[in-house]
Amino acid sequence: MAIRSSFDETETWETWQEGRVIHWGPAAYSDMTKIGDDLVGLLYEKGDTLPYEELSFAIMNEAYLDGPNDEPPGYETPAPGPTTPDISGEDNEAFLRGGASIVS
Repeated sequence: MAIRSSFDETETWETWQEGRVIHWGPAAYSDMTKIGDDLVGLLYEKGDTLPYEELSFAIMNEAYLDGPNDEPPGYETPAPGPTTPDISGEDNEAFLRGGASIVS
Protein backbone atom coordinates (compact mmCIF):
# COMPACT_ATOMS: atom_id res chain seq x y z
CA MET A 1 0.00 0.00 0.00
CA ALA A 2 1.63 3.23 -1.13
CA ILE A 3 0.55 6.86 -1.26
CA ARG A 4 1.66 8.67 -4.39
CA SER A 5 1.50 12.42 -4.96
CA SER A 6 1.12 14.78 -7.89
CA PHE A 7 2.74 18.20 -7.78
CA ASP A 8 1.41 19.52 -11.10
CA GLU A 9 -2.38 19.36 -10.76
CA THR A 10 -2.49 15.61 -11.55
CA GLU A 11 -0.67 15.83 -14.89
CA THR A 12 1.95 13.39 -13.59
CA TRP A 13 2.24 11.18 -10.50
CA GLU A 14 5.08 9.75 -8.45
CA THR A 15 5.84 6.08 -9.05
CA TRP A 16 5.01 3.82 -6.12
CA GLN A 17 8.74 3.72 -5.33
CA GLU A 18 8.85 7.54 -5.10
CA GLY A 19 5.69 7.65 -2.99
CA ARG A 20 5.43 6.62 0.65
CA VAL A 21 4.96 2.89 1.23
CA ILE A 22 2.52 2.42 4.11
CA HIS A 23 2.50 -1.40 4.11
CA TRP A 24 4.92 -3.63 2.16
CA GLY A 25 2.74 -6.74 2.25
CA PRO A 26 -0.50 -7.57 0.49
CA ALA A 27 -3.16 -4.87 0.79
CA ALA A 28 -6.64 -4.31 -0.58
CA TYR A 29 -9.39 -1.71 -0.32
CA SER A 30 -8.43 1.67 1.10
CA ASP A 31 -10.04 5.01 1.80
CA MET A 32 -8.28 8.26 2.70
CA THR A 33 -9.66 11.40 4.33
CA LYS A 34 -8.35 14.75 5.47
CA ILE A 35 -8.69 14.99 9.26
CA GLY A 36 -6.88 18.25 10.01
CA ASP A 37 -4.83 21.06 8.53
CA ASP A 38 -1.78 18.81 8.09
CA LEU A 39 -3.22 15.34 8.82
CA VAL A 40 -4.77 12.61 6.72
CA GLY A 41 -6.21 9.29 7.80
CA LEU A 42 -5.94 6.08 5.78
CA LEU A 43 -8.21 3.10 6.42
CA TYR A 44 -6.97 0.00 4.59
CA GLU A 45 -7.01 -3.78 4.50
CA LYS A 46 -3.64 -5.50 4.92
CA GLY A 47 -1.98 -8.76 5.83
CA ASP A 48 1.20 -10.80 5.80
CA THR A 49 0.00 -13.54 3.46
CA LEU A 50 -3.46 -12.32 2.40
CA PRO A 51 -4.64 -8.72 1.97
CA TYR A 52 -7.73 -9.25 4.17
CA GLU A 53 -6.14 -10.31 7.47
CA GLU A 54 -6.69 -7.03 9.28
CA LEU A 55 -8.19 -3.60 8.92
CA SER A 56 -5.81 -0.76 9.83
CA PHE A 57 -6.16 2.98 10.32
CA ALA A 58 -3.07 5.20 10.01
CA ILE A 59 -2.81 8.92 10.71
CA MET A 60 0.02 10.79 9.02
CA ASN A 61 1.17 14.29 8.15
CA GLU A 62 2.95 15.75 5.13
CA ALA A 63 6.38 15.43 6.77
CA TYR A 64 5.84 11.67 7.18
CA LEU A 65 4.67 11.32 3.57
CA ASP A 66 7.78 13.19 2.37
CA GLY A 67 10.09 10.91 4.38
CA PRO A 68 12.08 7.98 3.01
CA ASN A 69 10.65 4.48 2.78
CA ASP A 70 11.88 1.71 5.04
CA GLU A 71 13.67 -1.25 3.50
CA PRO A 72 11.26 -3.83 2.06
CA PRO A 73 10.94 -6.90 4.32
CA GLY A 74 11.67 -9.45 1.59
CA TYR A 75 8.21 -10.48 0.41
CA GLU A 76 8.27 -12.77 -2.59
CA THR A 77 7.43 -11.18 -5.93
CA PRO A 78 3.93 -12.32 -6.97
CA ALA A 79 3.74 -14.72 -9.88
CA PRO A 80 2.71 -13.08 -13.14
CA GLY A 81 -0.99 -13.22 -13.84
CA PRO A 82 -3.77 -11.39 -15.62
CA THR A 83 -3.62 -7.62 -15.40
CA THR A 84 -5.91 -4.66 -15.93
CA PRO A 85 -4.60 -2.13 -18.45
CA ASP A 86 -3.48 1.31 -17.30
CA ILE A 87 -5.02 3.74 -19.76
CA SER A 88 -3.11 6.68 -18.26
CA GLY A 89 -0.01 5.84 -20.29
CA GLU A 90 2.08 5.38 -17.12
CA ASP A 91 2.31 1.57 -17.52
CA ASN A 92 1.02 0.85 -14.00
CA GLU A 93 -1.05 -2.25 -14.71
CA ALA A 94 -2.77 -3.86 -11.72
CA PHE A 95 -2.43 -7.61 -11.16
CA LEU A 96 -5.64 -9.55 -10.58
CA ARG A 97 -5.53 -11.96 -7.64
CA GLY A 98 -7.83 -14.38 -5.88
CA GLY A 99 -9.70 -15.91 -8.79
CA ALA A 100 -10.85 -12.68 -10.39
CA SER A 101 -13.10 -13.13 -13.38
CA ILE A 102 -14.84 -10.96 -15.95
CA VAL A 103 -18.58 -10.60 -15.44
CA SER A 104 -20.70 -9.52 -18.39
